[in-house]
Amino acid sequence: DMFVGLVDLSITSSDLGCDISIPDEDTPASVGHLDDYEKIEIPEVKEGTRIYELIQASKLAKEKLNKGLNAPFVAFHEGPLLTLTQLMGADRVLMDMKTNPDVVLDAVDKITDFVCDISEKFFEEDACDGLCIDNLWSNNVIMSEDDYWKFEGKFVKDRHVPLFEKYNQPYMIHSCADHVHFDTQIKKFGTGLFSYAYYPKLRHKGSKNYADLIPKYGDMCCMMGEVDPIKFMDHSSEGVQAIENDTEELLKSVLPVLKENGLQSKYVMSSGCEIPPGGPLNTVKAMVDVVKKIGPDLQKETMG
Repeated sequence: DMFVGLVDLSITSSDLGCDISIPDEDTPASVGHLDDYEKIEIPEVKEGTRIYELIQASKLAKEKLNKGLNAPFVAFHEGPLLTLTQLMGADRVLMDMKTNPDVVLDAVDKITDFVCDISEKFFEEDACDGLCIDNLWSNNVIMSEDDYWKFEGKFVKDRHVPLFEKYNQPYMIHSCADHVHFDTQIKKFGTGLFSYAYYPKLRHKGSKNYADLIPKYGDMCCMMGEVDPIKFMDHSSEGVQAIENDTEELLKSVLPVLKENGLQSKYVMSSGCEIPPGGPLNTVKAMVDVVKKIGPDLQKETMG
């Protein structure tokens, strides 16, 4: 078992001055954006900030999961460009990339320092067994791979990834985008684990699944996904059965592809993104139980 602590995407931006809406039964969201890039001020990662509270919560989760289940806990926070779009508004930032790119680059440069400070604090506090970063905008639906490299990729490669190397930690990514720049996100960054979503109806537009990703990246990166998270919301007997069926089908499909590519494992059975707020746990348990029940024997049977 492994737990990835996916959270809402407003935490880093709120510490930079963005107003946040926190509904009782929905995901917190950025609602009041900063009006001027020059007003961006990088705070210290300390008590009183939302990100520091997340670090402390992650530390508690790690301690309980390590002790109670002997399971690792992977913490999570936003990357530089995602933080900026949450802070300033995505439409504005994406437009400014075309009309005023230097201002955006200066802001990403500044926020990269903040993101690095956050990651380092996670490691210094021993608040996780691994750390997963959301680089959401690295997808061809939003921007080209060249534009992504210019506005975030080079900052991640040159400054964020080396921080993980300093602490002997694998760089991990989560992205629920539907046409990801996998070459940049995995090959250029040297990513050790990639948590991804798969959209069968968008396959013709570039959405990739295990059969595409394992042959191309399996030798360097462990892939993690791709069960539809929305299905976990149906906790009826039929819903639980659907999760069990999907999990078994994915497991039986992934193992032969691993074998064909000379791999014993290098894949994590998981939902493709976070299960929505208020989601039941019996569907989650159903998925885990299927893997535990048939996984070991199926792997022996497949691998020989």
